[in-house]
Amino acid sequence: MASGLAHRNDTTKALEVAAQREVPVLKQRLTILDTIITLAPLLGLLGTVTGGVAEALIATATGLLIAILTLVPYNYFSNRAEREMEEIEYYASRLELALRGDKEKK
Repeated sequence: MASGLAHRNDTTKALEVAAQREVPVLKQRLTILDTIITLAPLLGLLGTVTGGVAEALIATATGLLIAILTLVPYNYFSNRAEREMEEIEYYASRLELALRGDKEKK
C-alpha cells in the first residue's frame, strides 16, 4: 500500500512490483516441506530394497508417516500463502481505484 501511495503517477506498476517482492517471502519454506513429502516415501522404499522384511516394513512405514505428517502443514501454509496473495491483490485493487477516483475528481 505504501508503495502505491508513494508512486501515485504509476500506481499499478508500483503495486505489482511490491506484490512480486512479497510472493517469495510467502513461499520461501514451502519448497522444504514439498521436498520432505516427496523424499520420505522414497527413502522408505530404499529401505525396502536394501533391508530385510522387518527392516523394510519399518523403513516404508516411517517414510510414509513422515510424508503424511509433512503434507498437512505444507497444504496449510500453501493455502495460507495463496489467501495472503489474494488479499494483497484485493487491497491493491481497492487502493488503485481510490487513487484513480481522486485523479478523476481533480
